[in-house]
Amino acid sequence: YTLTNQDGCDSLVTLDLNVTYINTSIIRQGSTLFAVAGYDSYQWYACDLNGLAAYSFGNQSNDSMTISSNGDFAVVITHCGYSDTSTCISINDIGFSETNQCTFNLFPNPTSGMIKITRCNYNGSINIYQLQLIDNQGNLIRNETVRFIQDHVLVDLENLASGVYQIVLTNESEIFHEKVSLIH
Repeated sequence: YTLTNQDGCDSLVTLDLNVTYINTSIIRQGSTLFAVAGYDSYQWYACDLNGLAAYSFGNQSNDSMTISSNGDFAVVITHCGYSDTSTCISINDIGFSETNQCTFNLFPNPTSGMIKITRCNYNGSINIYQLQLIDNQGNLIRNETVRFIQDHVLVDLENLASGVYQIVLTNESEIFHEKVSLIH
């Protein structure tokens, strides 16, 4: 690129620019968070209102971290001298036990908007659940109380963008989570 100053003198400037892309995606399996493997270093953090706070856990510098309590977590990944930070991912179901018996069904999946969640093999009397809808980036999209009427609840997703969402239903003794694909 040629630059000309106010006196008419020009200079030739050459810029060699290398952009290092760091994939900061976090994937969750059970109580373990995984960052993309293969980078130089990892530092896990707890997210709070003041930003990021180092998470005091034995393996916080690995590409994965096993969590033992609910919270919001992020990872700073460093590669070739450059660092990038993931978005915070919310974990809010540690400590719940899941049952192998059928408790809930979700359909249709994929959906174009409206889904129906039904309960099966249900013997309790609790009809009120907390429903959370989480996008594929880990952002909480919806957090509301729902009431099952005649063993089902309808959830409207029509106003959301197409994508994969995580549905989480919880009460004092149960948790249900399922991915649902929304296609417009």
